[in-house]
Parts: sequence; C-alpha cells; structure tokens
Amino acid sequence: MSVTDNPENRALLQAIQNDWRTWSGSEKSGIYSLYFSGGMILAGALLVFLAELSANQKTLCIFGLNTVLVGLAAFAMASLSSTDWPVVIGKKLKVYRPQDPEAYHRLCMAMLVAGKLHQDDLRAWLDAETSAGPAIEVGQLRGELC
Repeated sequence: MSVTDNPENRALLQAIQNDWRTWSGSEKSGIYSLYFSGGMILAGALLVFLAELSANQKTLCIFGLNTVLVGLAAFAMASLSSTDWPVVIGKKLKVYRPQDPEAYHRLCMAMLVAGKLHQDDLRAWLDAETSAGPAIEVGQLRGELC
C-alpha cells in the first residue's frame, strides 16, 4: 500500500480542497461585510446629524448612536474574522504526501518565487493531484518535498 492511498492522506487532500473552496469564496463576502458595516456607520452618523435639525432630537440621536455602534461592531467582526488561508493551507501541504511529486514541486517553486501561496497555483496543483495516476511507493519518498 502506498503512502498516498492511506485514509489520512485522502482526508488531508479533501480538507485542502475544502479550504481552497472556502478561500476562493470568502473574498467577496468579506468585501460585502465591510461595505455593509460602513453603510451602517454612515447611516447612524446621518441620523445623529438629523437629530440636531429635528424636534425629536433625543429619539433620533439614540437610534443614530445605536446604529453607529452596531456598524462599528460589524466592522470589527468583519476585520478580525478573516482567516489567513494561505497559512492554513500551507500547514496542511507540509504534511501531505503528494501523488504527483512534479506538480507538488511546481507548487512549491511558485510559492517560493511569489513569497506566498496563490489561489490559481493551488487550483492547478489540485487539478493535477486529483487526476494523478498511480501513487508513488513508500520507498520513493525521501523527506519533505518543499
């Protein structure tokens, strides 16, 4: 039985694929969260401004300040909740035993040249890895590949 056929290695490849899907889909949602929270902050500031011009100063001011506080909390949560996907996936790649060592080596070289992991490089490696032929045997592995 080869190293790459074991269940742990297959589960690790599946986890890397899931992380890539989450990473590729999270960029848009993060931007929308920041726009939403910024809109709430502006709406709250507008309510506070209108409170100064209105007869219902106290009510508008309270609603405006609450909206600003909720917007600030949403902005903080959107900023702090962003996961550093290249680091998370990189840790999994270090322990993964590839079925296609050449594709894995190309991925490592791309990471070294760019200084970080890019989504398109990871996608190309995942395509090569999932379509790889027979797995390499235990005797062919010699330490870390990258």
